[in-house]
Order: sequence, then C-alpha cells, then structure tokens
Amino acid sequence: MKAEAGPLDRYYIQTRYPNSLPGGIPAEVFDRDDAEKALRVADRVIGVVRQKLGKASE
Repeated sequence: MKAEAGPLDRYYIQTRYPNSLPGGIPAEVFDRDDAEKALRVADRVIGVVRQKLGKASE
C-alpha cells in the first residue's frame, strides 16, 4: 500500500502552495484524470486504514 499511496504526495505541496510549481499553477498542471486517480487511491488508503483500525467501512 505504501508504494501505491506514495504518488499522492505529488498532489499535496503543489496544489496547496501554487508557487511551488515553477512557471505554472495547479490548474495548468493537473487535470480531471489526475484528480480522479488521486481520489481512487485515497479511497483505497482510507479503506486499508479503517480495516487496520477494525472499523467497518462506510
């Protein structure tokens, strides 16, 4: 799961701090497909965490 979740890091700083993208803004770098992929990965990560915590997923 760690390797699968790792790419989510790329969305944190660049989207939170737009000046971290040399010569661009997040809207010019990331598109809908990027967002949908990130949401799918994040959903799987949340599912694993819930499972490890012993809670039923919602």
